Amino acid sequence: MVSGNDSNTSQRKSYQLRALARSKLSYQKRQFKVNICCVAICPLMMVAIGGIIGILIKNLVAKSFPKTDFLMCSNLNASDAYNLPLSRNNINLLPTVDPSTIPHSSSSKTYYATNFYLLPFTISDSTGQSRPFTLADTQPSCVWAYDKNYNFSTPYLANPNTSLSTRLDATNKPDPLGGWLNTNFMRDNPLRLLLNQQIPWMIVKDPSSNAGFRNKINPITMSPSDFSPSSIISGSAIQDFLSSESTKSIISNNQGSGFLNQTNTNFFLNINPSNSSATYSFLPVPWYQQSVSSTSSPADLDDELANYIRATIKGFESIDPSVYNAKSGNSSDSDSLNALLYYFGNTSSISSQMPWGALYFNNADSASRNWDYILQIGENLQISNAGNVPSIIERMFTQQTLLGNSFLRDSLKNTQASIVHLLRAMPQIFVYEF
Repeated sequence: MVSGNDSNTSQRKSYQLRALARSKLSYQKRQFKVNICCVAICPLMMVAIGGIIGILIKNLVAKSFPKTDFLMCSNLNASDAYNLPLSRNNINLLPTVDPSTIPHSSSSKTYYATNFYLLPFTISDSTGQSRPFTLADTQPSCVWAYDKNYNFSTPYLANPNTSLSTRLDATNKPDPLGGWLNTNFMRDNPLRLLLNQQIPWMIVKDPSSNAGFRNKINPITMSPSDFSPSSIISGSAIQDFLSSESTKSIISNNQGSGFLNQTNTNFFLNINPSNSSATYSFLPVPWYQQSVSSTSSPADLDDELANYIRATIKGFESIDPSVYNAKSGNSSDSDSLNALLYYFGNTSSISSQMPWGALYFNNADSASRNWDYILQIGENLQISNAGNVPSIIERMFTQQTLLGNSFLRDSLKNTQASIVHLLRAMPQIFVYEF
């Protein structure tokens, strides 16, 4: 028999269990609604917040780096006092172009004229090679001058006000005011020469022995004692030294032969990595080194080039890795100057050990004007990414212009004959947007 107290206790427990169950069910219903709201609303809120932040950042960037329209390679003068292209960062100094004179332009836009091109490397180099770490001039001229004896015109081929005999640099660009090797120019533009000068040398295989060769000449050094007071003021000290009779005598005694020895001699400025020496060192270029292979096969030249590639890579690997940090700097930024000078000082001597390619002559007969040859020029990304080796297309252009003048001089028996090779990039609209 169940007492009344036991009955009441059971009822209370039953009420408590039912109340607990109802509470749980009610909480689960509320939690279910909350979860649905979170699942549905939170992603929308995240997207909305992300969109708002994106709009704010975009507006901030647009104000700091406004979208700008340029007419690259314009015929208007957009150059500085040295006849070098003005940077797009100096937009207030750039002239504007009437949109009505530009095909496919918008009349509502302002177009700023530049004397340099802003094309990505993969477009400017038809080989399609990707060279993301290559150091390059940030304001490259729209004209290439593979020979110095060109007619002057503005804005790209302005008169440098120095004689032809002193324009002995190893660049393929028109001369700035005073010339590339003018010390006043070099003082005000310490990296421009280093970014544009080249060391064009090739391995040669010539079974006919008619093409000849040109020996490499040891660097020619110049000390402060070679500077005269007047040349220091005018900035012509280096040019006077390199065009002097003593330097000409060194060049003429190189014991070369054939039409390959008839190319003009220019000078590559070596950089001392210690920055402690006051002397200048100049490497005469180009040169054409005879192949060491004992057989007459183009395939052997490939093996010879492979040996040079391995030796050059080994040379780059021997450099302190911290030296390569300079490549991340901006070549137009003065803060990067010392690091880049040190970088060029350490790498240029290694790069100079790597030939641009090989020349194999099947026939080299200037009398009948019959030249049959193979131009073997390729690319190794490790060497290219070192930052101071020209692209494939640029090396091919340079060698073809050198060979063209050599063929002409030998066939005419006139060492002064020349073809003035110039290349001009045409105007094009470029829209800069961060």
